[in-house]
Amino acid sequence: PTTQNTPTPRPSSTAATRRSCTPRLQRPSGTPRRRGPPPSRKPTGWSVDQQGEVPVFSFRAGFHEPGSKVLLGRTYAESGEREGDQALEILAAHPATATHIATKLARHFIADDPPPSAVKALTQAFLSSGGSLKTVYETLIALPECWSTPLAKFKTPYEYAVSTARVLDASPKADRVPVALESLNYRVFNAPSPAGYADTASAWVSPDAIQKRIDWAKTISTLVPPRVVPLDLAARLFGPVLSEDTRFAISGAASGADGIALLLVSPEFQRR
Repeated sequence: PTTQNTPTPRPSSTAATRRSCTPRLQRPSGTPRRRGPPPSRKPTGWSVDQQGEVPVFSFRAGFHEPGSKVLLGRTYAESGEREGDQALEILAAHPATATHIATKLARHFIADDPPPSAVKALTQAFLSSGGSLKTVYETLIALPECWSTPLAKFKTPYEYAVSTARVLDASPKADRVPVALESLNYRVFNAPSPAGYADTASAWVSPDAIQKRIDWAKTISTLVPPRVVPLDLAARLFGPVLSEDTRFAISGAASGADGIALLLVSPEFQRR
């Protein structure tokens, strides 16, 4: 007998549209998972109106799920469009949010594995100030951990390209920037996930990535005017962190262009 494949029933267009218009809230770390039926989604009905030249926020009452909602173990009364703002306010004030933001800041400005003391200080600053990022930034700048270990972070391709342009006082054409960055394994406005680009060295350090930086530095160095003295530039850039190995390599370069290339691929310039 012939067996026919039965097509899987598709949800109605209304149900599918409702799901597409409803953002999914992530459970903050440290929050226990709920058991049993899932709570009503909060918020619902939030969407985007793309009829005009510029997309704008739109609340679609027809796609809003009425009734009370449960978020992080608390029940909230029906409040229509306001539910979205309320959900964001609740999540913003949650201790897990403070820890998440503190960790990301410490990882970006201090080290890939930020010291717990720094994360704790930033978390407390966030919570005590009601989420004031200005207060968090001031706390970050005042942390001794920020200044105790120079060159602790490996530059992303974007940071590497921007710092190169600044050092050489270059003004690349806008349409060439994405091409240059892609040659360094960095696709502009195309992060690999909604979390954005990785902020740790493990994502950017590989034999292929380093070789591409070397090739890129060689190409850039040929565009530098001969009046630029590589060793003088290195001394101004790196100051006391300029190593004897890097100084020796640059001083022994066969040409000014080679000296610039060695500067751009030096450990001091690859890190920040």
